[in-house]
Amino acid sequence: ALRVAVVGYGLAGSVFHAPLAAATPGLRVAAVVTGDASRAEAARSAYPGVRVLPDADELFARDCWGSSDAGPTTRQTMLATSSAT
Repeated sequence: ALRVAVVGYGLAGSVFHAPLAAATPGLRVAAVVTGDASRAEAARSAYPGVRVLPDADELFARDCWGSSDAGPTTRQTMLATSSAT
């Protein structure tokens, strides 16, 4: 499955982007970026095994580009942040 990271887990990320990825054959929600503790817990509850990261810098440094020990884990990134971000 193509592993997807959702950056932002407010209304758009939790109600539209992540569920769309999860419901699409061949996609899997592998990571969620949120700095909000309650949203992080909601993501963990909705997507068991999801990696929750506090900011996009950590996602891009450790996850997307393969610098983690396990190699690259995310291949698609969905942005669901507010325009003020």
